[in-house]
Amino acid sequence: MLQGIASGRIRPGVNHLSADRLLPPSFFKHATSGNVIGRYVDACDAGRTAAEARRQAGFTGWQRDWPDGQAPVNKKGQTLQQRHAAHSITRESRRDPGRLLTYSNSYEAKRIELIREALTHLTDGLN
Repeated sequence: MLQGIASGRIRPGVNHLSADRLLPPSFFKHATSGNVIGRYVDACDAGRTAAEARRQAGFTGWQRDWPDGQAPVNKKGQTLQQRHAAHSITRESRRDPGRLLTYSNSYEAKRIELIREALTHLTDGLN
């Protein structure tokens, strides 16, 4: 790489990579923000549409497949948006009393489930 930079064949710089293109929808299962999930799904849909248009226009070069933002992310077969809606709750903000926040509490539910499983495992031998 250093030789390539020295010879001018490689230009030094920073590549900005979008998580939308690189990460599967299951990575966003515990995202709390509906806006984050909405942007991810929109970017996936737009990327897949643009890639298909390039293929139809005759593009034959390599391109990375975009994730399917509508793919199921759990055993129930829910999409990201369905899963977020199923776990959405509204609570009062701790920092700004009187302000209501709506978010997915799936990570809270998962932690409670894991703690219950651990307690069951630890207490099974006591009875």
